[in-house]
Amino acid sequence: MQSSELSGFPVALNLAGRRVLVVGGGDEATQKVPRLLAAGAEVTLVAPEVGSTLAQAAAAQSLRWFARAFVPSDVLGAQVVLLTLQDLELARSLRGLARRERFLLGAIDQPAYSDFFLVSVVSSGPVQIAISTNGRAPLLARRLRQALEAALDARFGEFARNFAELRARVRSLSKAARSEVLERALVGFAMEVRLRYPESDGHAGLPPEEAREL
Repeated sequence: MQSSELSGFPVALNLAGRRVLVVGGGDEATQKVPRLLAAGAEVTLVAPEVGSTLAQAAAAQSLRWFARAFVPSDVLGAQVVLLTLQDLELARSLRGLARRERFLLGAIDQPAYSDFFLVSVVSSGPVQIAISTNGRAPLLARRLRQALEAALDARFGEFARNFAELRARVRSLSKAARSEVLERALVGFAMEVRLRYPESDGHAGLPPEEAREL
């Protein structure tokens, strides 16, 4: 049975040494560009203005910044383009360019024009958990990330690192023996999940007349 909702196939992009164009210099760019740089991407940023974090990164030559509006030739040579602006006309234009120039397009909060959706990532030690709503409910993904970050604290990070080191040490054992050692190391480990929901039907943020229509 196929779902009528747009569904993505979860992957992690290897961006090391790859050219990534970021269009827009607001809060979304401020959040996403450091992650791109940490992934080893060669980032070009096009935006008339940026915040101090991105300006400092440009001054340090961690990225290239063109302080102007986007022009179509900016996409030449890019393998990934990230649109951080809420601009449907620009998203539609970039979609056409993506087909012609063969790059992957991610338009934040505009899933209909996107080839991929960004995920919220929780990291603790060697553990990474990615949360995706296929670009349809980013605030919900952020709340989930914040809750998991609080749970997977520094103690968990140390526990996960120790477990990873144990696995490396017993790699030479037979599969059965290795499994026994690792299972024993996890005895007593458990994670309890409790959820609370709004008392409303999910439309609490809407004006009363709009909520009634839904």
